[in-house]
Amino acid sequence: FRVVDRGSRKGKWLNSTVPFATEIMACADDPLVREIIYKKPSQVAGTEVTNNIIGKRIHLAPTEIIYCAEKEDKATAWTQESFDSMVRATPELRNLISKNRADNNQNVKRFPGGGLYIVWASSPAELSSRPAQIIIFDEKAAYKPTNEGDAVKLGEARTKTYDGEELIVKISTPRRCNCTEGETCGDICHDYERGDQREYYVPCPHCDEFQTLKFGGKDTSFGLKWEPDAPESPFYLCEHCACPIEEFDRDDMLAKGYWKASKPFNGVASFQINQIYSPFVSWGRMVIDFLESKSDITKLEVYTNTVLGEVWKPVERIDYEDMSWKLEHYAADVPPGVLVLTAGVDIQKNRIECEVVGWG
Repeated sequence: FRVVDRGSRKGKWLNSTVPFATEIMACADDPLVREIIYKKPSQVAGTEVTNNIIGKRIHLAPTEIIYCAEKEDKATAWTQESFDSMVRATPELRNLISKNRADNNQNVKRFPGGGLYIVWASSPAELSSRPAQIIIFDEKAAYKPTNEGDAVKLGEARTKTYDGEELIVKISTPRRCNCTEGETCGDICHDYERGDQREYYVPCPHCDEFQTLKFGGKDTSFGLKWEPDAPESPFYLCEHCACPIEEFDRDDMLAKGYWKASKPFNGVASFQINQIYSPFVSWGRMVIDFLESKSDITKLEVYTNTVLGEVWKPVERIDYEDMSWKLEHYAADVPPGVLVLTAGVDIQKNRIECEVVGWG
């Protein structure tokens, strides 16, 4: 029944537009699933997954729902630009949401059998005031610690009234993670690792072998490739048959794809995907953005998060003074006639190459 009235593909909602979103949304109806994790880049239907889960429950199985944004302005933007527009465009929802302003505003949307409460993580005390069967943490990795407590823990505690019937949804682009092995932080990557770790497999149109789509790199035999003078027209090399896959093959590949878990199911259904799968972003745009970002570590961090959907691990920097203790003197024969020695250094991925030349 959902009608979309924003973006480039307006009209009746079709799962076929983003086939990889179907199973994520279906998990919200699975009584065995207690938590859904969606680790994602931008432009892969994260907001629409949220809207559809909420809209379906309002229409068919009303209950108490909390939507938690990062900050108040983000909560307001989601309410006005996303939820309210969905309600206006969808008669089944428009007829259920209260017309009373006290029950239909920026903070609450009441309907028969339940209510939707809009809160934000920068003021987590609001989360402690009401129970809810469903709580959705939007862009959870961006939440900052506050003096009032951990917004996620406070929110999760509000579902205990519905123990065994609760649903916790965490949807987020990963951010920066400084954790060493065994440590955890608030980034969505750790939530993904707690779950069954599903990835979306699609078939090669040439050899029919299923694989996950990866950005690859210049030293890999698969992934996105392009000619130096035509980055706007890349292709994808299959990791099984090495045949080139064109962007126009993507829709058919997505339609035939499926999610595959790498860990046993434990009540937490976790999903991850990257922007290569997105029907809303061209591969050429991805490559051009990469070329513009690769030489700037700040831009590359944003690209890693928002395009590749991967967490950024900060590069450890060493002050040159800290290297002085490694200074060594070693004997070297200098041929007669040499007046000046110069050293040239080349930084490789796993080593430093140095060449000393004598001049005379």
